[in-house]
Amino acid sequence: MIAEDIQKNTKTRQTRVLNTIYTLAGGALLLVLFLLLKSENSIPKNINNVYDGIVTIGENKIAVSIADSENEREQGLSNTPYLEANSGKLFVFDTARVYGFWMKEMNYPIDIIWIDQNNKIIDITRDLKPETYPEVFYPSSDVLYVLEVNAGFSTLNNISENQLVTIGQELVF
Repeated sequence: MIAEDIQKNTKTRQTRVLNTIYTLAGGALLLVLFLLLKSENSIPKNINNVYDGIVTIGENKIAVSIADSENEREQGLSNTPYLEANSGKLFVFDTARVYGFWMKEMNYPIDIIWIDQNNKIIDITRDLKPETYPEVFYPSSDVLYVLEVNAGFSTLNNISENQLVTIGQELVF
């Protein structure tokens, strides 16, 4: 009888130790996930070196570089190896029109956010893949700005048509 009690107590102790280990491991995993998600929602740290400023959509701050000349707009994100999280390329045009975009020489998929002269999102083209080239994509009506971000960014951050876009005062074009 005593041997059985000792065996039961040992199994109970082992179960408690295992449960404690599982709880600690789960907590550590949750902490790592939280830190990863938090870093995904923050703007890139090297904003002053690479980016021209910030564009805000709802609670989302996006570090952007500007393409406001014909050459810069033509180059866009072509031949870039990747786009950092929470960053993008803001294309600025002189006149609101229906502009076409394609995925020529792109290395990763993107979302295109089409913005009118009132800074309102009028359309979003999601998850454009490089292999769609030479297909050309257009907004549903005239735009003055076009924002390219990583594919999935607009879905992940609940960005939708009719939202207003705030273009930071530091952005000069």
